[in-house]
Amino acid sequence: MSRNGDSPGFRHQALLYTGDEEYLAGTVPLIRAAAAAEEPVLVAVGEAKRRLLEAELDGLAEAVRFVDMVELGRNPARILPVWREFADRNGSQGRGALGIGEPVWPGRTPEELLECRHHESLLNLAFVNAPAWSLLCPYDAAGLDDEVIETARRTHPFLVERGTELES
Repeated sequence: MSRNGDSPGFRHQALLYTGDEEYLAGTVPLIRAAAAAEEPVLVAVGEAKRRLLEAELDGLAEAVRFVDMVELGRNPARILPVWREFADRNGSQGRGALGIGEPVWPGRTPEELLECRHHESLLNLAFVNAPAWSLLCPYDAAGLDDEVIETARRTHPFLVERGTELES
């Protein structure tokens, strides 16, 4: 799994997508690669995205742990401890791990978006010395305000947009 250059550690990236096709193109290959490498996968998304991924992954979805982000992310401050537990449990085994989390979605209140911005920034600090693992944060570029997308660009060291990975 690709991380920060050749060095192991935490890789935090935003996937800026428009539509289900781009969402699936940006997530499913990562899940398949992690599953093939027998790396743990935790996906925290809403129910609609979960169903979309499960349909695309066929039987591979059984190897993925899903968490309902709408419930978990009701208070964005509750998200980071879930990632911490996932990284601690899986990083000690000397292998990579993959997280996919979508804490920002259309319809979030301005207060929730502010807390999500804090959450995304804190992730970079919380996992600075963490074992190797990757966290991909999908952002619906068509459904979110430009300001929210710009915040995603600032809070993620890496971006994936239209299939191209860039440093932020």
